[in-house]
Amino acid sequence: NQYPYLYWAGNRIGMKYPINPHIGWIVSNQELPMFLDTTLDTIGFTEKEKEDFLSYWVPVLLEKDAAWYHVRFLQTSDMNMFIPMEIHPTPDRYYRLFLDWMPLSDKPAIPVAPQQLDTIVRKGFTVVEWGGLKQ
Repeated sequence: NQYPYLYWAGNRIGMKYPINPHIGWIVSNQELPMFLDTTLDTIGFTEKEKEDFLSYWVPVLLEKDAAWYHVRFLQTSDMNMFIPMEIHPTPDRYYRLFLDWMPLSDKPAIPVAPQQLDTIVRKGFTVVEWGGLKQ
């Protein structure tokens, strides 16, 4: 069977949130939609994945009406430690991408280092999980 997506939501209690606050990008309110669009292209999202991601997350972020956003992602290794998941049968390739973000009123004086993002390679049974932090 092939499914376009599955939905899940949850809370993780009793574990430290695995994010490095010194990496990511500082993105202005005006640049946010195009930044996410370009970033998802670089990662290798399909047009459908990108459309679904952007149509959900861009309004969620912009509703905070911040001048700036600190944007970063938890990737597969972070997510596997933070929220383990098993799929049977086991996929040939498995990618997890979780949007972590923070609204900012001012651009930080200290820059953050751009995050290195994994690229999706679709060979065989490939699972792409995407989501984000709902604040």
